[in-house]
Order: sequence, then structure tokens, then C-alpha cells
Amino acid sequence: MRIAYLILAHTNIPQLATLIELLTRDGHACCFVHLDKRLYHRRHAAYLRKHCRPGSYHLLPGPNVINWGGFSIVLASLRLIDQCLNYRHEKFAYLSLISGMDLPLKSTEQFVAYLGKHQHPAYMETFTLPDSSRWGGSGGLDRLHYYWFTDELSRPEVHSLVASQKQAGARRNMPASLHQMYGGSQWWTMSHASAEYMIEYVNNHPEVVRFFKHSYVPDEIFFNTILHNSPFSAAIYQGNLRHIDWSAGGSSPKTFTSADFDMLIAQDAWFARKFDMLVDADIIERVKAHVAQ
Repeated sequence: MRIAYLILAHTNIPQLATLIELLTRDGHACCFVHLDKRLYHRRHAAYLRKHCRPGSYHLLPGPNVINWGGFSIVLASLRLIDQCLNYRHEKFAYLSLISGMDLPLKSTEQFVAYLGKHQHPAYMETFTLPDSSRWGGSGGLDRLHYYWFTDELSRPEVHSLVASQKQAGARRNMPASLHQMYGGSQWWTMSHASAEYMIEYVNNHPEVVRFFKHSYVPDEIFFNTILHNSPFSAAIYQGNLRHIDWSAGGSSPKTFTSADFDMLIAQDAWFARKFDMLVDADIIERVKAHVAQ
């Protein structure tokens, strides 16, 4: 059994090359990579060709510009799923979406054995909306009730437009085909069958895509909602199998350093984020050596 890693990358090409090598070194996986269009350059593609084994990864052609909080992240993720499902040489048992700033805490061989043993249709952190204990803005519903033009306008313009909608008492109607909205983590692992269902659903429900195109941070709602309104819902594993430290608050998790090494390798999680070679390259090398041993 082999799996596919779908990687969203926007910075640090050498770190991305290290990640690809770690994920594919034992031959149990292949990586499909979306480079933010701002990062996509011939010299970066050349760097990956030089430092990664042939066939261990595939760059998504015609990359998108990724805007935090916009539908562009969902679109890039969907394109990675589609590229993987249409890969003519192989059918991958599972697809796992990760960031270019993630690292595995265990080998892919071990991860494949875990997935093969438990065989859930998806592994994702999910909760029903609204949930005011987790998200502000009416427990997350503000993300859906109003038009957010995050990919088209500047942040001040986006928030000004939303404020105007609130003042006018305007609200959008939810898509009729989705009985309940779910929020959660952007990062997930799903089976080949779940991924096929996702693409088929998207193709058959353009009204849902149109709705989410102008929601806020839809990557934390879109995939969770569609799969939890599907026949797979009851068997989905609650948890994204990642260690992410949000204890400092804000919109970005903690960047791990060498001081976190012992804590990280003691985790039950399969992945951790985030790491940044420009902040602490040593922790990346230490995790790499731990996983490769």
C-alpha cells in the first residue's frame, strides 16, 4: 500500500526538499506539490530536481496565488486531489494534506501501517458550527453568513464590506444540500474513496463551490462539511493526527525550535507544524535524523 502527500508550499524551497525526501525515502509515498505562484520559479523547480529523487514528487502545473483566508487555498487543495486521483501510474490508498512547513514525527512506513490497520475513511479534526468556545464571530457562522472577497480585495476593504452587510442585516442562505456546517483543522488525511467522493460532489454541486468561494477561511470548513454530510460521516476519525501548538493565540501556530525536540518526539502525533529553517534550522535536522534512524 502506498499513499500520497499533498503539499501546499509557499516558502523555503530547501526545507520543502527536505520534507519531500523524508516523506518518500522508504518508498511508501509520492508527493504532489502546489507551490504558491509567488514562489513558483524555474530556479526553484531546478532546486527540487537536484535535491529530490526522480519520481518522488510532482509539481502541480499552473499554480494559484494563495491568499490566507481565501478560497484560493481550497482551490489549490482540490487541484492537488484531482491531480493525485488522475495520476495514471498508480492508485494511492490515502491522501494526506500537509503544509510545506510541516515535518513527520515518524516514518511513512509506520504511517502506512497505521492507516492500513485502522482504515478510517478520513482523519480530520471537526466540530459542529456554531461553536463559540472555539471560534469567534457567532461561533464561526460569520464566516458563512456574509460575503468575504478575500481573494479579490484588500483586508481593510474585505472587513469594511462585511461590516456594511452586518449593518444592513443582510445574510446569505446556506446551501440546501448541506444539512449541517462543520469547522475544524485545514489538515486532513482521507482515503482514495473519500477523495473520489469529494471531487464528484464538487463537480455535481457548483452552487456549493460558489457559496464557499466568498466565505472566510473556507479551508477550515469546506472539506470537513462535505465529508461529514456524506455516507462516510459515521466512520471518520476525530483528529488530524498532527501536533500543532496554538497556545499563544493569534492566527498562526507556534514555530518549533530545538527547545521543543524532546516534547515533539514524545508525541503520539504523526506530524507536527510548524517549522521554519530561517528561525531554527537545527530542529529540522534533529527531527530529520530521528525519523530517518
